[in-house]
Amino acid sequence: MSRAVADTKGLIGKTLRQVELFSSWSDEALDALAQAAGLRQYDQGEVVAEAGGPATGVFVIVRGALLNCRSWESGKYTLMAILHPNWPLKVAAAWDGHHLTHGLTARRDSLVLHIPRAAFIDVVNSDRRYMSDVMTFVCHQLRGEFSRLNVATQGSRRLQVAVALFINILNSVVLMTEAPVRVDPDDEAVGDTDVTQDEIAAMVGHSRQRVNGVMREMEKEGILRRRGRIVEVADYLLLKEVLEEDEPLPPEWAATLTDLQMRLVHRQSA
Repeated sequence: MSRAVADTKGLIGKTLRQVELFSSWSDEALDALAQAAGLRQYDQGEVVAEAGGPATGVFVIVRGALLNCRSWESGKYTLMAILHPNWPLKVAAAWDGHHLTHGLTARRDSLVLHIPRAAFIDVVNSDRRYMSDVMTFVCHQLRGEFSRLNVATQGSRRLQVAVALFINILNSVVLMTEAPVRVDPDDEAVGDTDVTQDEIAAMVGHSRQRVNGVMREMEKEGILRRRGRIVEVADYLLLKEVLEEDEPLPPEWAATLTDLQMRLVHRQSA
C-alpha cells in the first residue's frame, strides 16, 4: 500500500530542478511547487492514478518506473508508455482539469512526487513564460500522439512494433546517462531497453502471438534480440529503416538513433 514519505533529503527540490519543463523557471517558482508537493512510495502493481479519475496534479517519478495504461471490464488492456524518472506526467490533465484518459500504475516499486493541481496552476499563471512552456510541452505531446495514432491505424504491424520500441527508448533514462537502463532484478541487464514482449503487445494492441511472429522476423534480420522476457535493440540503424517505412524521421530522432548505435558499437568493442 502506498505511503507518504518525508522529504528528509530535499528530494523534491532536486527532482523538480531535473525536469526539463521547469529548466528555465525561477527558484521562487520551483520553491513554491516544492512547498506544495509531496512524496509517496508505491509497491509494484499499485495504482498511482486511476484512469477516469480526477486530475489531481502533476506527477514526477523520483525512482522506479510507471505504466501509462488503462484496462476495461471486458479484459482489454492498453499500454501507452513505460515512464521513467524526471519526466512530468499528466500535465495536460492538470492544466484543463478534465478526467484522466489513462492511469498510472507502478511497474516496479517506485517513489513518486505529486504537485497538487492548484499549486501548479498558480505558478504557471504567475508568469506568461511558464504558461508558454506548458503549452509548448502539451503541443509536443499531442503531436507525438497523433503520429502514433497514424502508425496504429495505417502502418504495418512491423512498423507498430518498431514504434513501440522507439517510444520506450525515448522515454527511457538511457538518453540521460551512459549506463544501460537498470532492469528488474530477475532479468539480465541487456542493451538500452527493458521493455518486455507482453508490454509491446499491449502498446500496439495486438495479441502476444502476433507480436511474437513479427519479432521473430525482426530477430532474423538482426534488428532486435530477446533475452528472457526482455526485448533488446540489436541494431539501431536497422530499426531506423523500419521506422522510416512511410516517411523520414524528424532529424532529432534520427540523430538519437545514430548516437545510440555508436554507443552500442562502443560497448560491444570494449
